Order: sequence, then structure tokens, then C-alpha cells
Amino acid sequence: MKKSLFFLLVLLLSLSLIPLASAYTMDVPTNNYFGFGTGSYVNFNKDMTFDSTKTYLDNGFRYFDGYGFQAQNANITITNFFSDGKLAFTVSASSGITSTTKIYCGYKGKPLEINPASANGGYDDASKIQTITWLHSSAQPIELIWERAASGLYILSIQTLYNMLPCTATVEINGINQTSNIFGSTTWNLPYGTYTITARWQNQNQTKTILLSEDLKTAFNFITPPSSRTSMIVPLVMLLGFGFLIFLFYPRLFRRRK
Repeated sequence: MKKSLFFLLVLLLSLSLIPLASAYTMDVPTNNYFGFGTGSYVNFNKDMTFDSTKTYLDNGFRYFDGYGFQAQNANITITNFFSDGKLAFTVSASSGITSTTKIYCGYKGKPLEINPASANGGYDDASKIQTITWLHSSAQPIELIWERAASGLYILSIQTLYNMLPCTATVEINGINQTSNIFGSTTWNLPYGTYTITARWQNQNQTKTILLSEDLKTAFNFITPPSSRTSMIVPLVMLLGFGFLIFLFYPRLFRRRK
């Protein structure tokens, strides 16, 4: 009896040491087609592994690891599942059909960019759903971007102001004259990097050094230079004030000697 209990305890202990992770993962080969209940489906172009507790159908959306997909009048094949901040898929439908694809974006929120831009059917902040629409003549690749890689391009917006009002100025970026006709605001698409920007208005120069690792706005505000008379007032007042202090504390210096 004691031996039986001993072996039973050993067996239970062995079972408790078996990793449970495998019970919560699901392998998805390329020939697995997940339907939406509408005749359309979603699949992947390569074998994937997901958390089985986060892979399900709910209210017409197919969810994988917290992201949801729905397609109408089309099938979608996912070619990049949020690698490097991107989601890429191909929408397949008959020629002349307008497809609608919806993506639940979760915590990622609204994409920074959609390619092609004309496929953007709008983003709903409340539901976190991005809609993609396309009039088909063939299968159409779609790309949603949340993060730009260091090799990508970023938008640099430069604003030039005179006394807080738009003015025309010359701008140099890394010593290269970009334009002599900036009025108010101009933008450039530039790669990741450090840039030295110099803005010139009349006889005034202003220089900034920035690290461009995201879309960035910067401004140069020029002010009216003081006139020669105005520039003399401050030192004159300081001189008079200094003389008054000497007279106040050392009045003997100002008395006539008899």
C-alpha cells in the first residue's frame, strides 16, 4: 500500500513538472483557412504559432494574439504579422468587386501610414478598427505601418517667423542651401540622422542641431533688432545707477575741498 502511494506521488509530481506552455499554443500552417462566417477567410503565407487563448472568432472578427481581422467580398492572406511595426496582407477578390477589410488594431492604435493611401477607409478611435476598401481588378497588396525603421524617411517641418508672424527666410540643412524662399513653413522627407539647420533672415542667423528619429516640427523666430539709440539706453541707465550708489554711500567724494 505504501509503495503504491509512493509511486502515485512520484507520478503526480512528474506530471506537474511537464511544461504547460504547449497546451496554450497553436501551430497554424499555411493551409489553415479561418472563416468569418460570411464565405470569406484569412490565412497566412508561412507557418505561424499563436497563443491559443487569443485565437478565436468573435462577432465576425478572427483574432490572433489580440489583433482582429474581418473581410467582406474577399479573402486575405497575411504576409507580415506585425513584424518591424508593420502589417502586410494581400486582398483577393473578383475583378470589379469592392472589398472591405477591417483590422482591430488593439493597443497599436491608428497606423501612421497605409500603402496604397487610397485604400484607407478610415480609422475609428472608439473601436480601434481600421477599415480598408479596394476596387479590384486583381489581388491587391496592402501595408499598414505603425513604426518607421531607422532607414525610413521622416517628415521635418521648419517654420520661419518674424516677431511670431510668418516671414521669408533662407534655410540651410547640413550646410546645403535648401531654399531661399521659405514663407512660414516648409517640409522635407529625410532619413534618420542628425541635422544642423541654419535659418537666415536679413542679417540674423539662427542654428539648431536636431536628431531626426520621428516626424518633427521646429521653428525659428526672428525679432526686431534694437536700434542704436535703444542699445545705448541700458548701459547709460546702469552707469547712472552706479554713480547714484557711489554718491549715496560715499558722499565725501562729491564734496568740494576748502
